[in-house]
Amino acid sequence: MKSNTFIIILNLLIILLLQIFIINNILIFNRIHPYLYMLSILMVPAGYNRNLVMVLAFAIGFIIDIFSFTYGMHAAASVLLAFVRYYALNFLHEFDEEDKKRLVGFKLLGSRVYLIYLLSLTFFHHLLLFIIEAGGMRDFHRTIFSVILSVIFSCFLMIIYELAILFKRSDLQ
Repeated sequence: MKSNTFIIILNLLIILLLQIFIINNILIFNRIHPYLYMLSILMVPAGYNRNLVMVLAFAIGFIIDIFSFTYGMHAAASVLLAFVRYYALNFLHEFDEEDKKRLVGFKLLGSRVYLIYLLSLTFFHHLLLFIIEAGGMRDFHRTIFSVILSVIFSCFLMIIYELAILFKRSDLQ
């Protein structure tokens, strides 16, 4: 577990730096807002304390809010993501004690289940975030269009990051 904690902290720092200094400056067609920082919440092992994961999610969201000038939107969406993540993991995969210590990713869940996990929770996060940003359900069609495009692009970035950096070496899990 200590090795996983070091890996989580290292990747959290890398992901936050990428999000703050590079990805936050990307806006495609004035609709697509990619978010990589969610991966740092989604990859936490299933056996970690749920309250601790929600505090971590709040801290991550708050840091993104500070650098994005978004006044708590990311913090709120991240905490709700961390809350729902526990139920999604238990619904999608049966964990034994050894699995609960491993980082959540392709190797633990398998490609199909991991993609379902990633897409559904990214959609949930983005939907919350964009509805908060829009101030409610006004202009719902435009909001849902932005959510879908942003989910696709965000998941693409998360998969690239995971395959290229996070799980490149087999001893990370």
